[in-house]
Amino acid sequence: VEGFADILIAEEILDMIQREAMVDQSIQPLIRAVSQLHVTEEARHVKFAREELERRVSRMNRAQLLRARTIVAISGVVVTDALVRPSCYAAVGLNVREAQEVARRSRHRNETLRWSASKLTAFFTDIGLIAGPARRIWARAGLLPA
Repeated sequence: VEGFADILIAEEILDMIQREAMVDQSIQPLIRAVSQLHVTEEARHVKFAREELERRVSRMNRAQLLRARTIVAISGVVVTDALVRPSCYAAVGLNVREAQEVARRSRHRNETLRWSASKLTAFFTDIGLIAGPARRIWARAGLLPA
């Protein structure tokens, strides 16, 4: 379960962003084309992972589901933290720790994260992967309203 969920966390967040990029005329044509390719190629994988995850979650007992919720929520934190490499901040002369903290508190960043994860978090909620204490972890990651 966790493997399929981890794949979906990364793929669906990036998919939403790339769907916007592929039609944004202010973005370089090469980047728009790569975004379009990614969206097209990953659609089949995302569909398969969603179907398989839903099937597997439906067979879990309460203890397994609680464990999966926690692990998947932590994966959400790890993936969102990995979206921007710390070296990007250093490359433009910023203090990495300060820049990361400012980014974590950024209202725009958090709104964008929630938007980019909205299909994913709705799906995970529907199948029972976001509930209980794990919901707070998703909110702390900026992927759900607090």
